[in-house]
Amino acid sequence: MDMKVLQEARAILAELQKVHEEFEALMRAGDRLKNSRSYEIEEFRGRLTALKAYLKDRSKNATLDGRKRSMTILESAFFDPAVRSASAHFRMQVNAPVAKWVSGLYESSSDISYYAYQLEDHIKEIAD
Repeated sequence: MDMKVLQEARAILAELQKVHEEFEALMRAGDRLKNSRSYEIEEFRGRLTALKAYLKDRSKNATLDGRKRSMTILESAFFDPAVRSASAHFRMQVNAPVAKWVSGLYESSSDISYYAYQLEDHIKEIAD
């Protein structure tokens, strides 16, 4: 078992989990702030904008470090499809009403979660 492969798999998993957690936090904020004033949601709208930009950037160059290079096998199998799918399904405008955040982010969040779950299983297999 190659420790370098296992380290890379864990790094990709950590990144996917971080992205998924951000989706979840934004959906919770959207649900919680439905009736709030606009100044109360600006921080979250900034995070929403940053998340959308991150996915768009990574879908063009789906390496974990964001550098333009050939993808590793694990990046190609897990990270690339996760960020491409999530970016493609992120059709919601960043200025959408917060009441639409849960439904607007759900599919992209699910894409990330799906590949993170698959990678967790893969890590269990290669760690044994």
